[in-house]
Amino acid sequence: MRLEYVWTQDEYLKANNYHYEVGPDRKRRQVITWVIGGTLIATLLFNIIYNGYNKLDPVPEGFFALIQAIVEQGFEQHYALLIILLIYWFTLRRWLQNKMLGRQFKRSPEQNKRIYWDITDEDLKGWTEGNQPGPVQWSALTRVVRVSEGFLFYQGPMFIWMPNKSIQEDTGADGLAELIQRHVALYDDRSHYALSD
Repeated sequence: MRLEYVWTQDEYLKANNYHYEVGPDRKRRQVITWVIGGTLIATLLFNIIYNGYNKLDPVPEGFFALIQAIVEQGFEQHYALLIILLIYWFTLRRWLQNKMLGRQFKRSPEQNKRIYWDITDEDLKGWTEGNQPGPVQWSALTRVVRVSEGFLFYQGPMFIWMPNKSIQEDTGADGLAELIQRHVALYDDRSHYALSD
């Protein structure tokens, strides 16, 4: 089976974002994301309630009256810092990550070059235009994840991206999936999974 595609910045970002979202470290990253996010939210709420509550004299009865009185006390500067950290953590972090990956791609020797793969029952041979093919044994692959736009082939923590549009055979992604399943024990079919915006 022959695959051929151009290693563009869009393809590089897509591969890394899929790796980030469905790769082997995704659960650890999700736990870290929610622990840090939860800690920031809890710290913000604790500061607002504790600092506002201590300034109230007399303390109003009822939860909503208490919250309203705390908000009316004013907005402290360190609340703004916590809110900025929350905005960064849940929204801007991915954007900054893509900016850093874009700069990393511009230093890559494979930038905008054609990548070829010949995949058979014996092995996988991959090369970049102008270079010699290098074999990858099926036994070297620890895991393969299929997503809606391609496949992530893992060799330990490293991965190889093979987009569906690069498949030259009529059997397409399903044919490649069948070939992979014959040789890789850990095959994860997430073909329904698309990148979140």
